[in-house]
Amino acid sequence: MRTIKRRVTTALFVALAICSCSGEKKQSKPAVQESKCEVAEQKVEENKGTNFQNITLQEAIDKAKSEGKLVFIECHTNSCGPCRMMKKNIFPQSKIGEYMNEHFVAIMQNMEEGEGLTIAKKYGVAIYPTYLIVDTEGNCVGQIIGADKDVESFLSKIQEVETKAKEVIANKK
Repeated sequence: MRTIKRRVTTALFVALAICSCSGEKKQSKPAVQESKCEVAEQKVEENKGTNFQNITLQEAIDKAKSEGKLVFIECHTNSCGPCRMMKKNIFPQSKIGEYMNEHFVAIMQNMEEGEGLTIAKKYGVAIYPTYLIVDTEGNCVGQIIGADKDVESFLSKIQEVETKAKEVIANKK
């Protein structure tokens, strides 16, 4: 019985904590809590992160070809916690977005449905998250497997893989 009461109490506490930053300011909230909410809202408004485009892989390849870029495919599943963390915390960062938007045509694909099933099979994607770098011929020329909690570290990985990908492409010519 005590365990049930603790769970109910904990659930109510969590619900109240979540509701405290609902964006609607009430006079009864402490000033410190309001300022945290305001900061969170500002970060969303200032978001200049990665521009993931809602297009097919072929459309991304065609666009990359016309813009002189590579294609970046974010491969995820709905049940992948690290995938959600990257989508929420890393890709919205302006530092990542500036680099990604300049160098890639980026798309997100759920590997459990639609075109994602074909992409997973074609490129052998079985671990999530996986990030593929694809050239304008549709060949995978680089990949990053796994999530990263640090923006600088992930940006470094992207730059390293892109450099190697460009070397692979140059050697084919």
